[in-house]
Amino acid sequence: MLDIIKNSLKMGMVLLVICVIAAAALAQVYSITSVIIKKNDEETEKKKRKDVIPLAVRFEEKDIDGKRYILGYDAEDKMIGGIFKAAPRGYGGPINITVGVAPDNSIAAVVITKLDQTETPGLGTN
Repeated sequence: MLDIIKNSLKMGMVLLVICVIAAAALAQVYSITSVIIKKNDEETEKKKRKDVIPLAVRFEEKDIDGKRYILGYDAEDKMIGGIFKAAPRGYGGPINITVGVAPDNSIAAVVITKLDQTETPGLGTN
């Protein structure tokens, strides 16, 4: 009976050590990759801005009525459009989109962000 208890404690300690090592390794990998992921997200954001307002050479963030807008300016520093983000509800959660608006208030472009999308693949993504 005592051998069974010793053996169980021994296995529990081995499992605890393995879990601590795995958690430490996971934390280390996260700390390394989080910087890369953040950099990639920023580059993707810049690319989406250029996709929505391709003629803009400079972007400026503004808070208007408590909402964040991004204004695009051309080489002559003239405002040529605005960008805002929306997240309408989809079947599996919000679908994040970036919308470009021209100075005449018409929609210039819409970019769907697939990174955060949780919709069923193949349904509504084509």
